[in-house]
Amino acid sequence: MKQIIVMLFFFAVVMFSCKPGDKIRGVNLTQTFPNITEKGKLTDYDTMSVQIYYHNNQELIRTPYYYTTESSTKTLYRFFLFNKGDKNGLMYTNNVGKEVSVDSILKKSWITNFDFYHLFKDSLVTLLSSSSPARDSLFEVYRIKGKIDTNQKGIISLNFSKKLRGLDFSLAKQLDSIKNMKLCKVNIINDARYIKEYNWHLDRVEQEWTLSEIPVVKRSGSILE
Repeated sequence: MKQIIVMLFFFAVVMFSCKPGDKIRGVNLTQTFPNITEKGKLTDYDTMSVQIYYHNNQELIRTPYYYTTESSTKTLYRFFLFNKGDKNGLMYTNNVGKEVSVDSILKKSWITNFDFYHLFKDSLVTLLSSSSPARDSLFEVYRIKGKIDTNQKGIISLNFSKKLRGLDFSLAKQLDSIKNMKLCKVNIINDARYIKEYNWHLDRVEQEWTLSEIPVVKRSGSILE
């Protein structure tokens, strides 16, 4: 337990008092997703945000979870700290820490399994528009249709930015490489459809993922978020 606290404290010290020239970058990933009833009806939308900090070989992931009692629901946070290449890392939850497998945690985490490039492989894609609002950005809109399930149709909008190049995190590495920019926002609108296998009418739903850099400000030789 003491070792966990010491290592977490060490990472915090590194983050907020690093030497000039040290590179500390943080990203915020926000996901907006629909809540759907068993009958396929859209009720509302929820939003979840995760923060990831990078310093040399170290990575710290801050994820929310919910603690519910009879009278209330609180949002709490888990911290996962690890060195790249190590088999084990440290998970700190509700004032309790333990050593865990890095591969096991990352494979189960929704934030480390993104690859929106599969939409271009698994769907029939038609480019509807492409524009560059600024020199360092690109905005594209596509019509998509499932290759296997042809009733699966919708619109996907992609935002790219050169400002986020160099960040370790990626929503689609192949798209980043093709565009020579970082994919920073994905919006998917799925048309309403009937799923015959389940006799299920699914409402029109929207999903969105946004990637942004957490500002880091240098002040008196230290780094403050």
